[in-house]
Amino acid sequence: MRKYFLMLSASILFLSCSDDSETVTPELGSIFKVEYIQSGSYEDYKKEIGFSQPLFYEGTAVETGPILSEAALINRKYVFVSSKKLELLKVTFNTEPKEDSGEMAEFVINVYKDGKRIDNKSFKVAGSGVMNHSWEYKGGLML
Repeated sequence: MRKYFLMLSASILFLSCSDDSETVTPELGSIFKVEYIQSGSYEDYKKEIGFSQPLFYEGTAVETGPILSEAALINRKYVFVSSKKLELLKVTFNTEPKEDSGEMAEFVINVYKDGKRIDNKSFKVAGSGVMNHSWEYKGGLML
């Protein structure tokens, strides 16, 4: 009888113990924010900024679409954010002067990953010439 009691007690203890540890699966990606600032005679230039993933205008639910052209870039500053973690963000920026503009304009692009600035691009342009730029930013491994 004693053997049965010990076997029953051991069985109960064995079955009541479970694995309480939770497996944390790392999540790939980062939240990106892109600041676009233009100054000087920026109205004298055709310009567009593009993203590989649609972003949102900061503080709104308005999505950007893949490319913002001159008509959508009339203000001096815009801030765009990803609504979810991205593994990769590609940013493109293109500009060229409108008819014979000799006035100077400056375009600044700041990129933030998970709240920390990771890149700053600044372009001063005056006169003719086409500029085409493209950059890639990889998201991090999030625990």
